[in-house]
This record gives sequence, structure tokens and C-alpha cells, in this order.
Amino acid sequence: MGIDLLMFEVHYGGTFNKQGRCTYVGGYVNNYPDVYNVDKLSFTKIEAVCKEYRYRDEDLIYYRLPNKSLDEGLRLISSDHDVEEMVKHHVGHGLVELYLVSYGIVDVDVDVDVQEGDAEEDEDYERNVVFRKDAFWDDVLSDDTDGHVDDSDYEGIVSLEVMERIVQG
Repeated sequence: MGIDLLMFEVHYGGTFNKQGRCTYVGGYVNNYPDVYNVDKLSFTKIEAVCKEYRYRDEDLIYYRLPNKSLDEGLRLISSDHDVEEMVKHHVGHGLVELYLVSYGIVDVDVDVDVQEGDAEEDEDYERNVVFRKDAFWDDVLSDDTDGHVDDSDYEGIVSLEVMERIVQG
């Protein structure tokens, strides 16, 4: 049996427009030049790929399921578990579409009361807590979903102004 390899097509510098069918508007698309063995992929390696395209720790990374629209197949990546799920869906397809969403929020002061534990969990919590003050992002980032959001209750996109108000809270 051969080695399964994945390539990445990275969409960056844009945002999702959820009016009607979900689309990624603005930004750029590039194919990452390296291929990855699926057995060696991790969230850290996905972040390294994305950092080539201006990814920062507070940004969100999504992938699209093969043969699905963004409405049906968009999934959030925020952990090694999410990467394992992505790999399961893409083995045999060869190409993963990644979507980066940046909100321009830098150096957010977050009051986090976390007991001593896994530093990676603490970092994920700090990165995601900003978005949990908004109902849309609460659905996206909740632990009880698979990263898919039913946007029937949401119109438009979350703008930078809205995110700033959420952060200022």
C-alpha cells in the first residue's frame, strides 16, 4: 500500500459572506508547494503551512470537505483531532482547500482563569474566548458540533467593527 499524500490550496486575505450561499470573498488563492504524508500531519504543521500566507495565532483555519459546497462542507480546524478528521475525509483526494479568516485583532487582553494543565489547551482557550462572546462564533467553536454551522439564524458576515465591540464587551 502506498503513502497517502496531501497538497494544500490556501485561500487567504478574504472572509466568508454568508448572505445566500456561503462564499469566500476577497483575498487570494495559492497552492502550497510541499506535499505532506497524512500520517505526519498535525495542527502545528497546518499552522506552519498557513503562516506562509499571513496566518496569525488569533486567525481561524477552515477546510472544505471534498465534493461539498462551503455551506455543507466547511469545517473548523483548531486541534490535532480536527486535523485527523480532515485527513479521514481527504485520503484519496490529494488536495485540501484551506480557508484562513483574519479579524485583525492583535494583543487582545483576555482574563483567563485556567488551572495548571496542558499549555496547548490553555492557548486554544485564549485564542477562542474572544469569539465566544458572539452567538455565531459560539456555534462555530462549540465542542458539541463538528464545525458546521447552520447559518439560517445569521445574516451577513461578522465585520471588524462588530468584533471590536465584542472584544470591548
